[in-house]
Amino acid sequence: MDFLYDFIWIFQYLPIMDLILT
Repeated sequence: MDFLYDFIWIFQYLPIMDLILT
């Protein structure tokens, strides 16, 4: 289940990273 947890973590942080990068 670790891979799933990482996937969810990345997925929810994507918009935040996008805001920081732009």
